[in-house]
Amino acid sequence: MDHWGVPHHGKGAAREELIARRAREEIEFLKGQRPELTARVEIRPDVIWIGVNDRTTDLFEGLWPITREGVSYNAYLIDDEKKAIIDLAKAFKGDAFLEQIDELIDVGQLDYVIMNHLEPDHGGLLNIIRRIAPDVTLVCSKKASDMLATFYKVTENVMVVGDGEELSLGKHTLRFYSTP
Repeated sequence: MDHWGVPHHGKGAAREELIARRAREEIEFLKGQRPELTARVEIRPDVIWIGVNDRTTDLFEGLWPITREGVSYNAYLIDDEKKAIIDLAKAFKGDAFLEQIDELIDVGQLDYVIMNHLEPDHGGLLNIIRRIAPDVTLVCSKKASDMLATFYKVTENVMVVGDGEELSLGKHTLRFYSTP
């Protein structure tokens, strides 16, 4: 059985319709029973959780079963003089993620995307964000900068920050720390 309780051996349109029906039922359940899991959350003034939830992925990191619990792709918007997003989400969650941002600011006006690391659940929307906001600056470590160049072919509008460096957004200042 997969996440939706559909046997793996099923084929064709009937299986796809059953999966789609179960997905719709789960979305309605989440909206009705746990709205806090599907809405942005103000952490403090101008700092908003804009993450999205994934209840369709079977394995987290390809190892741990999460079919019952799901997983959240945590990301944050700092809505200041300079607009910054901390982390992104998997590409297939792009519509939901961009809607979270669009309800607050124009995505095209983003100044910074802070990349804590580049696993696909944190960098999957990178190229989409760069198309919508072509002047956005990616803020990351030296190692992440090398990975951006290698895996995404991104070398422009990248700001490398080191341990203890700061970035002022206006009222808010971000300080970066290297952690193992």
